[in-house]
Amino acid sequence: MTGRRGRRQDSERRPTVKDVAALAGVSVATVSRALNGFKSVDPALGERVLSAVRDLGYRRDGLARGLRRQVNTVFGMLIPDIENPFFTAMVRGAEDAAYRGGHLLMLCNTDDNVEKETAYIDVLLSQSVAGLLLVAADEEHSDVSPLIERGTPVVAVDRPGHKHPLDAVLVDNIAGARHAVHWLIGQGYTRIASIAGPERTTTGLERLTGYRQALVAAGISLQDDLVVHGDFHVDSGYLAASQLLDQDPAPEAIFVANNQMTMGAIAAITDRGLKVPADVAIACFDQLPTAVRWRNAIATVEQPAYDMGRAAVEILLRRIAGDDQPVTEIRLRPELHEPLDG
Repeated sequence: MTGRRGRRQDSERRPTVKDVAALAGVSVATVSRALNGFKSVDPALGERVLSAVRDLGYRRDGLARGLRRQVNTVFGMLIPDIENPFFTAMVRGAEDAAYRGGHLLMLCNTDDNVEKETAYIDVLLSQSVAGLLLVAADEEHSDVSPLIERGTPVVAVDRPGHKHPLDAVLVDNIAGARHAVHWLIGQGYTRIASIAGPERTTTGLERLTGYRQALVAAGISLQDDLVVHGDFHVDSGYLAASQLLDQDPAPEAIFVANNQMTMGAIAAITDRGLKVPADVAIACFDQLPTAVRWRNAIATVEQPAYDMGRAAVEILLRRIAGDDQPVTEIRLRPELHEPLDG
């Protein structure tokens, strides 16, 4: 009886990092570095560690370990729109990387509201979070000073922080917008409008810059009345598209600065009995949900959202590990996806 009970308890024992190290044939320190995403680990050794993790079913109890050491293992993440699939994918990349590194992720939705963002920062500060990923509600007024003064690492994602020099993971907005508008020009359109993002955001300004660069490069004159600014949300896309379609002549094509405004623009086009692209062609910055009407007829600039979240967490992990290198900015390139049909 005793022997059986002992064997059953041993068989149910959770595998440890030492078990992973033994199976992979590496040191415990190498296992720790591999699981924390340090690039100094040889790729072959890293793959051996991950293979051992899978074979053993090893799971890191990072939160419990942090509590035993009286170290917070929670990262905070502030995003402006939890319904936007771009931010959803970004959060997933961040959460996966955080969990692999022994941390959990606390998500806060700000609705691009600075007061709401400040309230969340106060809560995260009171919880002594280990680090923060920030998609700023307002680059001019968002303030993470209390976290920085406490020594908490902060990484800006998608939108750079202006009040403080922050590590940042961004996308090449200018190049992505330029490629989208070049594609529209290549289809023969010359009267091309833009539903631009808010002028207070770097993403809005950079995508507008790319739109203008593409027109100038093609010898097409810039017209102020063909640019209408929205706020990156659906309703503003509807209003902006309606304003553009009221013009005589109406634009032949529209470059829209994000997916949410694109959905609003499509609704405005549909409400007028028009079709995409037969009556109005669209190129959109961001992936579109699969259920969006005429999705396959729209050129999209797809951002590496998952990789952005992952890269931001990797920076946090390095800072926590003692990396004191100067502030770094990573720019990832988006990819233009042409329509599947017309």
